Amino acid sequence: MRPIRPSLRPSVLALALAGAFAPGAAQTLPTLPSVVRGQASFSNPAANQLNVLQSTRSAIINWQSFSIAPGAGVTFRQPDAQSVALNRVTGSTPSSIFGSLTANGRVFVVNPNGVLFGAGASVNVGGLVASTLGISDDDFAAGRYVFSRGGAAPAGVANQATLSAAPGGVIALVGSTATNTGTLQAPGGTAALAAGRTVTLDFQGDGLTQLRITEADAQALAANSGTIVADGGRVMLLADATQATGLVVNQGGLVRARSLASGAGGVIIAGGSGDVGVSGTVDASAGPDANGGSVAVSGRVVTVDRGATLSVDAADHGDGGRIDVTATHAVLPGSFHARGGAQSGDGGLVKVTVSDGVESAGLRVDASAPHGRAGTLDLDPGDVFIYDGATGNDIDTATIDAALDAGTNFTVTATADSGGNGGSIFFGGGFRQANITRSTGSAPVTFRLDARVAIGTNPDTTTHPTSIRTLAGPLDVDFDVDAEGPQGGGITLQDFTLLTGGGSVRLFGQGDPAIAASGISLDNVRIDTRIGQSDANAGGSLTMLGTVDGSPSAGAAVAIVGSTLATSTGALVATGTLGRSAGAGPACRCRARRSARRPAR
Repeated sequence: MRPIRPSLRPSVLALALAGAFAPGAAQTLPTLPSVVRGQASFSNPAANQLNVLQSTRSAIINWQSFSIAPGAGVTFRQPDAQSVALNRVTGSTPSSIFGSLTANGRVFVVNPNGVLFGAGASVNVGGLVASTLGISDDDFAAGRYVFSRGGAAPAGVANQATLSAAPGGVIALVGSTATNTGTLQAPGGTAALAAGRTVTLDFQGDGLTQLRITEADAQALAANSGTIVADGGRVMLLADATQATGLVVNQGGLVRARSLASGAGGVIIAGGSGDVGVSGTVDASAGPDANGGSVAVSGRVVTVDRGATLSVDAADHGDGGRIDVTATHAVLPGSFHARGGAQSGDGGLVKVTVSDGVESAGLRVDASAPHGRAGTLDLDPGDVFIYDGATGNDIDTATIDAALDAGTNFTVTATADSGGNGGSIFFGGGFRQANITRSTGSAPVTFRLDARVAIGTNPDTTTHPTSIRTLAGPLDVDFDVDAEGPQGGGITLQDFTLLTGGGSVRLFGQGDPAIAASGISLDNVRIDTRIGQSDANAGGSLTMLGTVDGSPSAGAAVAIVGSTLATSTGALVATGTLGRSAGAGPACRCRARRSARRPAR
C-alpha cells in the first residue's frame, strides 16, 4: 500500500480567533446573570470587579455574555473545592477573557460562539472546563458531564494565557477545535484539549478526570504549540474527525506529566480515525524514587518527527515506563526514551503496533538500564523485510544497531493484519544485504523476532549474505515462529552468520505441512555463541526446537545442512518433534560441524 502521509489541515475556526476575540472587543465584565439552579448572588465592589457568591455546591447561571476585559476580574467564592458552577452564555457573542478569573472550586464556561483566554489573562481556579459544546441542566445537575454541539455551528476554544488549577484539579478546553499556545497547569490533576462533536467528562475517584470523544466532528482539531503540565497527573490531547483529511491532533509544544511519589504521570494523545503529528516534546519521565510514566499515541497515521522526543525515563531509582504507538501506519524518525534509573531499575518498553507498515528510518530508542535489565523496543508491523539502508515500511539494520548500542532489547513481532494476512519476517530484500552489528555496551541485550508464519533469509543470500554479530557485550538472539499454533511456516536460514559473543540463541520453529516446510532449516549457517569465537572462552547456549505437524510430505522438524554450530561451555540442544500425523517427515536431518567444550569440573 502506498504510504499515507498526514497533512496539516489549518483550522478556519482557529485562524478566525484573532479577529473575533480582539481585546478591544471585550466587554468589561459578564452581563445579565440569571440563576437557573442552585443559589448564587452577585456584587460589584468596583467597576472592574465582579464577585459571585455561590451558596450551594452546584449552581447553573445563564449569562447574556461572559467576557473579562484587561484589568478586570471575576471571583467565584464557593462552598468548597468540589463545588461547581456552570456558566452558560445565551447571547450571540464569544467569550473573550483578558483579565483575571479566580475560584476556589470548579468553574465551567460554556459558550457555543467561542471562548478565548487572551494573552495576559490570569486564571487560578480549583478546576476549569471551557467549552463551546453545550450541556443540559439535567445532565449537569446529575453529574453527567456530556457536552454536545447538537445543531449549533462549530466553534473553538483557544488559550494564549496561563490557566492554573489547584492540585488535583482539571483544566479542559473542549470544542470543535481546542488549541493552546499558552500554558495549562494542573498539578496532580488533568490538563486536556478535546475536540469533537460530543465529549464526555468523568471526574474519577482517583482525582483524575477522564475525557472521551463519543462523537466525531468534521472540524475537529486539537493543537498544542504551548506548554501543558500535569506532573503526577495526566495530559490528554484528543480529537476525532468524521473525515480523515489531515492532522486532527498536532502536538508541537511541550507536554509534561512526570511521575512523582504522589502519583504516576501519563500522557494520552489520540486522534481516533484521523492523523496525529508529534513534533515537540512529550515528557512522562519520573521524579526521584519513582518509575517512569506512560505515553500512548494513537491515530490513523501517527508521525513522530525528527527532533521530537517522547520520554518515560526513570530518574535515580526506578524502572523506565511504557510508550505505546498504535496506528494504521506510522512514520517514526523521532526519539523514544524509556531508561531505567541511574542507580537502580530496569529499562521500560516502547511498543509500536501498526496494521499497514511502519517507516522506522531514523528511529532512535534508548531503553537502557545502567544497573538493571535492558528495556525493549517492540515493532509489530505485519510482514516485514530487514536489510541495510531499508526505507518505507521495511526496517533498516541501522535502526536495530542503534537500539542495541543504546543498551535496548529489540523485538520485531509480525502478526496478521486486519485481513488476516502477513506475519512473516525476512532478512534481505531485492537482493540486498542485512548486517546487524552491536558495537558498544557491555550489558546483555536481546534481539528477538516473533512471527506468526515464517522467519527466513531472502533469495540470493549467497552473494548478499546475512549476519548478526556483536563486537561488544553479549547478544542473545531469539527467533520464535508460532511455536504453539497450527499455521507456522518455520525458520529457514541460508548463508547466514550469527556471532553472539557469549549470548545464547533460541530457535523455536513450527513447520507448515501444507508447503512441506521444516520447523527449522539451516543451510550453510554459522552460529557461534563463544566469546571471541574461541574454545578458550565461555559460550552461550544454543537451543533449537522444531516441530512439524501434518502430512507425510512435511519437512524435517530440524534440518541442518553444511553448517557450523559452536557453543564452547554452553549447552547445544536440537529437538525435533513430530506432530499428530504418524506419517510426518523425519524429526531431525542433520549434517553439520559442531564445536563444543564441556565446562570444567
